Amino acid sequence: MAYAFGGFLWQIQGLMQMNARISDYRNSNIILCEVQRQVASEIPSEIRRHFLLAMGETYESYGYPEYCGWIEGLLLLERGQWSQREISSRLHEVFPDSKYPTSITSVNRALKLLEDYGVIEKAGSRKAGYRYRSLSSTSMIASMLERFVVVNQVFIDKLEVLLARVSKSDLKLARAVSYQIGAAKVWSDLMSDLVASIKKKS
Repeated sequence: MAYAFGGFLWQIQGLMQMNARISDYRNSNIILCEVQRQVASEIPSEIRRHFLLAMGETYESYGYPEYCGWIEGLLLLERGQWSQREISSRLHEVFPDSKYPTSITSVNRALKLLEDYGVIEKAGSRKAGYRYRSLSSTSMIASMLERFVVVNQVFIDKLEVLLARVSKSDLKLARAVSYQIGAAKVWSDLMSDLVASIKKKS
């Protein structure tokens, strides 16, 4: 009887140990899943942040405020219509450090520039409030290249008029003007091809 009772206790202890191991395993799995979930959410967020930073650096290299690139990148990543305040709030979440200009004033300046270049579209009214969305058919780079082509063509036209007025005796001026016309036409052709390629891929 004592032996049977002892065997019964041993079985109970074994079951308790097994349940404890199962519980530990489940808890470890829960913790592991939670860690994996956090990592999965943090990595894309950090990568997206680097994407916005890269956009900003590109804008800055063109002589524009870097937050213009952040906003274009944000509206490309998170589709939909955004108010100025929503954009400002979202940028502050991505760039919480005070060194990053994410105020509504900065956002409004950037939106005006992006709208002028046809990168974003504005809807609404002053009374109801404006909302902005990205136009995927264009980009800041494509718009800048298009403007470059237009400005370059004006430059070519002026030089061609000047060349027609150059005296035949001033061969040095004629050669200099002709060289600039040729170089400008090559640049215009290259820029036009780039714009067409960008629009085709967008």
